[in-house]
Amino acid sequence: MEHSNKTTIFFVRSYGDLIVAWYALQRAACPWSAELVLSAHLQPLCAALPETTLSPQFHFRFVNLQVQHGLLAFFTNKFFFTAGCARELWQLRRTMQVDGAVYVEQYRKRSLLQVLMGRQVQAIHEGGNIYDSYTRFFNTAPVEQPGMVLAKRPLKLLLVPDSRKKDKTLPAALVQRIQDMQLPWGVDLTTAFFRRQVGAPVSRAVVYHDFAQLVALVQQADMVVSPDSFAAHLAQLLGKPHWIFYNRRVNTEWLTPFAKAHHSYGLFTNFEALPHFLNHAYESILSGIPS
Repeated sequence: MEHSNKTTIFFVRSYGDLIVAWYALQRAACPWSAELVLSAHLQPLCAALPETTLSPQFHFRFVNLQVQHGLLAFFTNKFFFTAGCARELWQLRRTMQVDGAVYVEQYRKRSLLQVLMGRQVQAIHEGGNIYDSYTRFFNTAPVEQPGMVLAKRPLKLLLVPDSRKKDKTLPAALVQRIQDMQLPWGVDLTTAFFRRQVGAPVSRAVVYHDFAQLVALVQQADMVVSPDSFAAHLAQLLGKPHWIFYNRRVNTEWLTPFAKAHHSYGLFTNFEALPHFLNHAYESILSGIPS
């Protein structure tokens, strides 16, 4: 994608949106430059990520839009008709008074956003798979996905059940089933809860309180199991094999490149797909070892 004028990209949505963008930006090969304007609520996440040197053609800065609920309230249903939403939009309108093309992450509510901002606003992601959209936009170099699981023992499996959306959080009964499943020899499972344990008590559990702690846990793991949430995209960014559980249907729009390549996903109601996946991967490893 070519840009003849100054380009400014605003990141005002969720942490997951930023992780997908960061995944593409690390290997961007586009011939144009851009300023990346990030809402200040995303700054703690950026500080927690491993140090990454982006191409000098990208300049980024943080602006305080007074975001209170993890993303611009304009993109929510619960907080749309609130005074806080109006304040955030006013701050965003002032910040968007720049020359050249302006982009936001996604197409949702873009038409209304243009009216409220009083200017044309384009979207990086216009539909389809979000990783594919960012790859095209930044002309990202292809990346070979890691193997299904690493051929090593012990293998550290990390379960992260939580999600910002309650309906995506793994039910306590499913967490317990994963805890109780028969794992291949040499696979150690740890469950990481955000801030406090929820549901039935489980063994081998840790509690994390911020992005830095979650990043460290994912970096130390060999494979991650999570719902369709931030943790899955963090695993993709950090090059970790992962399995994604979906509550009702597979969300192909947000399916990670690894999960797409290895079919490493299933529904809450299809728990058996996970142990089958792990056992199949383990058997593949064994078949390659001389007897």
